[in-house]
Amino acid sequence: MKKPIQKGSSKMENVNEILEQFRNGSEAALSYYHKKHFAALFNFSLSIVKQDDIAKDIVSNSFFKLWKNRMKIDKPNNLTAYLYTSAKNECFTQLDKMKREIKHLEAYKHIIDQFDEVEVRETQRKSIMHERIVGEINKLPNRCRIIMEYTCYKRMGNQEIAKALNISVNTIKNQKTKGLKILRANLLELYEMLLKAKHKPSSLKRKANGQTSDTCQNQVEEGRSPR
Repeated sequence: MKKPIQKGSSKMENVNEILEQFRNGSEAALSYYHKKHFAALFNFSLSIVKQDDIAKDIVSNSFFKLWKNRMKIDKPNNLTAYLYTSAKNECFTQLDKMKREIKHLEAYKHIIDQFDEVEVRETQRKSIMHERIVGEINKLPNRCRIIMEYTCYKRMGNQEIAKALNISVNTIKNQKTKGLKILRANLLELYEMLLKAKHKPSSLKRKANGQTSDTCQNQVEEGRSPR
């Protein structure tokens, strides 16, 4: 039966005997070494990795390795050297890992930044086109302007507009066709300029009420008559 190491006993002060008990699997001896070296080993590790939690893990791993390889330790000084060497190697391993993670984060950030730049350009393109469409709609002949406003701002279909204005569906279609023809002619130069720089992000939200809808704007850009 292994004898526990008593604090203040002559055996505790006998470093060779403590080491022998440690080699024989004494957890009391392990606790003695842990209390003796932990603080200094932690400060040593912290001075390299600069992060408390990582430094604590390094010290814990160093003691785990020491315990696992305790039979290789034959002198007290060798035990101290083993702990510091193990901690130093683990520190450098962690530093390499952190550097790799930073590179991965930088690469990921670069991808996100590129996507954000594309989305910003597309949003700007949509905003410029929207403002010009609103301006050109305001210049349309009165009846044509009213029908295009119902279409673009209120997003109403032909039947709804015809009922609201008490006119025929064919009149609505003809006025829409007329309006789009005028808009496309007046916006052609701007559209061609914006089209050269066009990028499509994964998704863009629809405009809120009071603005032209994506559907109306796309119809102007693509040359389609609204239904």
